[in-house]
Amino acid sequence: MPQLGRAHDDAIYLTVSKSLAKGTGYRVQNLPGAPVETKYPPVVIWLLAPMWWLNPHFPGNLPIASAIGWAIIPPFLFLTGVWLKRVGISPTWPRCCRSCWAGWHG
Repeated sequence: MPQLGRAHDDAIYLTVSKSLAKGTGYRVQNLPGAPVETKYPPVVIWLLAPMWWLNPHFPGNLPIASAIGWAIIPPFLFLTGVWLKRVGISPTWPRCCRSCWAGWHG
């Protein structure tokens, strides 16, 4: 993962997931006073927390983080399609949106 930290979000996700794995809560441990994280949604962070139990050595655990990141893409795309159908968007739109999202982030 040579791009780690380039977007800043991924570094926050890893920092807060490490805090969860250590049992210190949903906090940003690298900031003074370890404030509670209030900006980023918890789902990806919760999914990354077990990575620190499997291999607590950074950056050796980055392949696990990368695998988790890639593994959540298919369920996300599927659930996006289910939600778009549920809100009444035609079947063509979910496929188009998923394809665009996968192409943009792939």
